[in-house]
Amino acid sequence: MLAWTALVFGMGLVMVADVPLVEHFDAGSVGYGLLITFWGAGSVLGSFAGRYLNEENEPKALFLGVVVIAVTTGGIAVSPWFAPILALVLVSGVGDAVTLVAEQGIQQRRTPDAVRSRVMAASEGLVSLSFVVGLAFAGIVLRAVGPQGVYAIGGLTGAIGALVLLPALRRARAFEHGVDVMAVDASAADAPAEPEAMVPA
Repeated sequence: MLAWTALVFGMGLVMVADVPLVEHFDAGSVGYGLLITFWGAGSVLGSFAGRYLNEENEPKALFLGVVVIAVTTGGIAVSPWFAPILALVLVSGVGDAVTLVAEQGIQQRRTPDAVRSRVMAASEGLVSLSFVVGLAFAGIVLRAVGPQGVYAIGGLTGAIGALVLLPALRRARAFEHGVDVMAVDASAADAPAEPEAMVPA
């Protein structure tokens, strides 16, 4: 949830920077149309890829999707030409769709029935709030750093989201191999320290 919140905050910033980004490259209305078209095409492709997700690979797909979004958004921030941005937006759309499907699947599968509705409500509320905050501050940030600077911040929030997901990915991999990571960590913390070896004077 925290990773998705950070990611959506960055998306709120980036969405406002789309038109200024096109204007920065003098791409005009055609460029803006292509930008949105390539994003939409990537989202459709990512949605189709989501059909292959299951309980075992959803955590990894969520992590990799967030990494893809972070890398491609950062790539847009440093691209000197508009054409590569279209390719990056396409790949970013794929990552976004896969991430969305994986995130929803994880919530549905791994939340107990008794609290699933409350978890979903809390998640949607937090994500919506993060998105609104991103939109609210986007204009200020855009004036301060420019459109590509906004994309750089979006890439940074995606990277933060990926880092937040690393512990969850580790637990998921351990679970696949039948290892209880929480129990291992707890036993390691409770284990008595080994006595120091006596060193002769």
